[in-house]
This record gives sequence, structure tokens and C-alpha cells, in this order.
Amino acid sequence: MGYRIEYGTGDATVKPVRRKWWNAKSVLISAVSVVLAITLTIPVGREWVRQLLLPGDVEVTSAAMNGLLKDLKAGEDIGIAVEAFCHQIIFGE
Repeated sequence: MGYRIEYGTGDATVKPVRRKWWNAKSVLISAVSVVLAITLTIPVGREWVRQLLLPGDVEVTSAAMNGLLKDLKAGEDIGIAVEAFCHQIIFGE
């Protein structure tokens, strides 16, 4: 619990200050989590999230993403791995 010091004409008085029981940041994070959970339980919501994360042709994008992850796990330089990812997305190879 916090406190506040009030200075008057004579003595300083210390008064306890009640804190808010909610924090705006935690409420926002909780609300976004609930909305995301509800969205993922609905098939239309899952498709929307998939399109958001994997735009364009899903097969090409997911194959390119798998290639990117494989390159990074193999210790490839991130610049070269991203270049190969973009090349695979653009040219579909």
C-alpha cells in the first residue's frame, strides 16, 4: 500500500493511499488474450489468423517458412536465410 505525505501549516501528516485494484496494461493484455482464444476456437477465426500469419498461397508460404527455420537451425547466416525465404516466396521454388 502506498502513502501520501500532506504538508499543512503545522505538521506533516502521512495518509495511506489505496491503489487501484486493476492495472490498465494487465486488463488490456487479458482482454486481447480472451479475444484471441475465442477467435482461435472458431474455424473462421483460425482461417483468419492463418491468412494473417501466412499471406498469399498458404502452401508456398508454409514451405518457405519451413525452409527458413531449417536454414536457421543449421546455423545459416540470418541474411542468407531470409534472402532464400524471400526468393522462395517470390519465385515459388
